[in-house]
Amino acid sequence: MKMIDQIGDYILEKQFAKHEVSVSEALTVLVATTDQIIRSLCDVIGEDANEMVDVYCNALQQTKEDKRTYTTGSKEGDELMAKIVAEMKAGGDIEEIVDKYVDCKDPEMRQQLIEGMMNIREKHQIDNVKIGYES
Repeated sequence: MKMIDQIGDYILEKQFAKHEVSVSEALTVLVATTDQIIRSLCDVIGEDANEMVDVYCNALQQTKEDKRTYTTGSKEGDELMAKIVAEMKAGGDIEEIVDKYVDCKDPEMRQQLIEGMMNIREKHQIDNVKIGYES
């Protein structure tokens, strides 16, 4: 957390305030900077940059309480995730949902997924969720 505070202070106090930047201008700069960091990192480690941008955007929404829109980056992935979310919202058994839609390579991975999904449901993090950016 300390590093986050230091970086935030540097950006806000030493750069944006110094140049009297508006909020919309500051956010535009942050988006461009973040996108460049993600793409550069993905070039170095050999990951798909577009997929990592989707992961970042999904993660950015975690603290929102109102509508959150998530994507996997593919139509097929979004359709699968939408089915899982719909069954979770309907109160379906989490273990059955996992077994129906996910091919877990080992029992530990399956158990972690089940616990994570139960936690999501208990914390109402599945409320107000829309899957896919297409209308």
